[in-house]
Amino acid sequence: MLPADPMLSAGTTLPAGTILPVAPTLPAGTMLPADPMLSAVPTLLAGTILPVAPTLPAAPILPVAPTLPVAPTLPAGTMLPAGTTLPAPRCCRLSRCCRLSRCYRLARPCRLIRNRGVGSKSGARHREETGRFGACATRLAFGLPVASAAMALEEMVAQRGHLVVDGAMGTEMFARGLTAGDAPERMNLDVPRTVQEVHQAYVDAGSDIFLTNSFGGTRHRLALHKLDDRVVEVNEAAANNGRTVADRTDRKILVAGSVGPTGELIAPLGPLEFADAVDAFAEQTAGLSAGGADIIWIETMSSLVEVEAAVVGTRQSCDLPIAVTMSFDTAGRTMMGVTGAQAAARLTELGVAALGANCGNNLADTEAALAEMREVADVPVISKANAGIPQWRGAELSYSGTPEVMAAHAQRVRLAGVEIIGGCCGNTPAHVSFIRGVLDGNVTVPDPHAEAVPKNRSSRLERRGDRPQRRRRRRRS
Repeated sequence: MLPADPMLSAGTTLPAGTILPVAPTLPAGTMLPADPMLSAVPTLLAGTILPVAPTLPAAPILPVAPTLPVAPTLPAGTMLPAGTTLPAPRCCRLSRCCRLSRCYRLARPCRLIRNRGVGSKSGARHREETGRFGACATRLAFGLPVASAAMALEEMVAQRGHLVVDGAMGTEMFARGLTAGDAPERMNLDVPRTVQEVHQAYVDAGSDIFLTNSFGGTRHRLALHKLDDRVVEVNEAAANNGRTVADRTDRKILVAGSVGPTGELIAPLGPLEFADAVDAFAEQTAGLSAGGADIIWIETMSSLVEVEAAVVGTRQSCDLPIAVTMSFDTAGRTMMGVTGAQAAARLTELGVAALGANCGNNLADTEAALAEMREVADVPVISKANAGIPQWRGAELSYSGTPEVMAAHAQRVRLAGVEIIGGCCGNTPAHVSFIRGVLDGNVTVPDPHAEAVPKNRSSRLERRGDRPQRRRRRRRS
């Protein structure tokens, strides 16, 4: 047992079993024994040689350019300085090579050597070939609990005060050639550059987070387009398209793997068993994780049972943080009758990294639900509302919410304490750009009472009411 802050000369070799005191300062060239017992917050100076499989305490201060041995166990909070040399990971045959500089620069596990989904064919092969399941191979190789995207999300919110999310994906896909009845998710495989163009447009508009083109990426939704045998492939491509855009941006962007409802009711209300729903979500999120998503973004949910299935499935397939948003349609409740307060309470119990509301019937119901959620939540709250009221104009569906309307909404919810703000259906890069400008204080705040109601709506109703009178006048004449 060495005394507190021992005076060790350069090149000292400590024997096996040496117990170091609180906050020791080890000089250059100190050779630590196998699995040394290091105390809290040791300071390891340049040249310290770490042995095979050292166990370091919480938040150690590592030297500049330390050389780490095979399979070191580094606790949460470990800061790896510039020049750290890490041993090569054990990649499986289903994976490509890992670029460690990217993985650790982004403070997340390797995106290229994650396991495949529960029940998927690729997942079964992966288990047979590697004997591993349910954890990133990088972490198994290194034992490195590197900082998660949940920490990155919290840090970004703390630094910037608010984050801007993207707008609609489907709206932009239709503008780029998607036809009614086609699967937007197929475009990830067939026209990846088109998908990347959408992500890039939102990044250019000021988004800090954007969602992947994978909303209908479960086997149940993809089965409608005969893609249910390519779930992992489709979702991996969706996340990879997002990763490509985020990696070429000169600021930190989070790629959120979009996960929508299965479209089925879960037993006892419907035919889908809970375990099968978990399996489907695990398969989808495994693909999103493999493609490079930073966070899993479960959205447009109405049922807390389905939310729980999605959360459980995600945690079976990967260790990415989870955000959940629900859709509030009538009197501040979801289609299944869930209130904002009930949603926030249950999502808090599930330990999600962020929660909130998206889509919805109108801004008033969404804002009412958000107010309830903000009272309960102890994590960042999300608003991603529709751009007002959808309207058919001939064969085209348009939305009444102008960029000014959505920016006014963004200002209201920001003042109410919502930290992550974007848009859902009908929101375009123009909407996101206006939201960004207003929240950053670079654009004058529109009328704070602006509502997503067409300016000419009342006049239309008046004209409809006047038609019989005009006809009667014609008859009289």
